[in-house]
Amino acid sequence: MPLVKMSSVLGPAMEDVYAVGAFNADNIEMVQAFVDAAEEERSPLILQVSQGAIEYSGLSYVTNLAGFAAAQASVPIVIHLDHGKDYKQNVRALRAGATCLGIDASMLSYTQNSAMTRQICELAHFAGLEAEAGLGYVPDSADNPSADAVEDSKTDPNQAAKFIKETGADLLAVALGSMRGMRQREISLDIDRLKAIRSVIRVPLVLHGSSGVKWDSIQQAIQYGICKVNLAACFDRRLTEVMRKELAQMPKEINFRKIIGPSRDAVKDLAREQLRLLGSSGRY
Repeated sequence: MPLVKMSSVLGPAMEDVYAVGAFNADNIEMVQAFVDAAEEERSPLILQVSQGAIEYSGLSYVTNLAGFAAAQASVPIVIHLDHGKDYKQNVRALRAGATCLGIDASMLSYTQNSAMTRQICELAHFAGLEAEAGLGYVPDSADNPSADAVEDSKTDPNQAAKFIKETGADLLAVALGSMRGMRQREISLDIDRLKAIRSVIRVPLVLHGSSGVKWDSIQQAIQYGICKVNLAACFDRRLTEVMRKELAQMPKEINFRKIIGPSRDAVKDLAREQLRLLGSSGRY
């Protein structure tokens, strides 16, 4: 299937009240696992070009890997630049074949975030694509942020309406209390704040740091506008857990495919489970 724009998958998700999984295209095994899972579940999928993968493999390698896999699929797949750093990186992603751009300037002041986001949105719109931005900050769990810090970093609903009007962002990542890199699902989202955000803006809303959020809270958030859910740490954990198990059982094995193959299958099984929980299974 030809690559598709973000609105092609999030439009139906908003209308029918489900979410689309956004999974990091970090290596060939992950990409194969995610695409196979989407095919078997008949689900749309967003493959994300993460900053970690860019630093490790290079933007063009990762984008082209995701694009090749997506082009072979029979379900719609978006290639998205996740947490884009600046204008130049977005241009490179556009040239490499990304079908949705992105900028994460949420750690900057509101004025700086708005100005940078407006530039990226203008670039995306000129190319006939869309762009994701963020307002409010999703902290890393490794930094052990205090409860007050997490509360202070949440998205301000009043700023959200102003931000969308100023920037033209097509989808907005909002901070509702989640944290990146969580090992367990312990967090409940601030649903009241989400309701307030949804009451003033109508663009698709995005949840980052979802691997540490309780599933019932994610599913409740989907009812109030979250229709793109970023998941990464849970898949990294599953891949490495199974690799450790296989290595322990075959300590002298040098054929890496025998080690990483079962790990890829385990990630696929987990991805299928997540797609069902998001409500996107059976949509195509």
